[in-house]
Amino acid sequence: QRLGVGATITGPHSVFSRDAVFEDPVAKCVGAEEISEAFRALRVCCSPVSLSPPRVVGNATMLNGGDGIGCMVVLELRQRYFGWLVVESLVVVEAGQDGLIRRVEERWNGAPLLMMFPFSIMRRGNGLVSYFVTSTFV
Repeated sequence: QRLGVGATITGPHSVFSRDAVFEDPVAKCVGAEEISEAFRALRVCCSPVSLSPPRVVGNATMLNGGDGIGCMVVLELRQRYFGWLVVESLVVVEAGQDGLIRRVEERWNGAPLLMMFPFSIMRRGNGLVSYFVTSTFV
């Protein structure tokens, strides 16, 4: 329902909660504004092209969180960046009871993110630096 025509990352038609998190092996972006900027910069700098439509892997899983029941779904993506780099990913998407996306975790080649020190801190640092640099200079 929320992913219809006019859906956006930020603003009144956002599919993301205000405190949503996007995380991949390189960066962790927190908040719809940082996530929006990351995807804008990605389009400008890397020219991503989907090589096949996203495909749902398995069944949606119901999540019983503090704010009620939400769901989690895993998507398979295959994209090309810079015209030559092909990346296959599993993307884990978690949505809350309100239908807004709370968390997106992209796993390159299906590998889980390394969560121990210092990896999680480095990803967050990269997310903050990337947000500042791209929103200022790109």
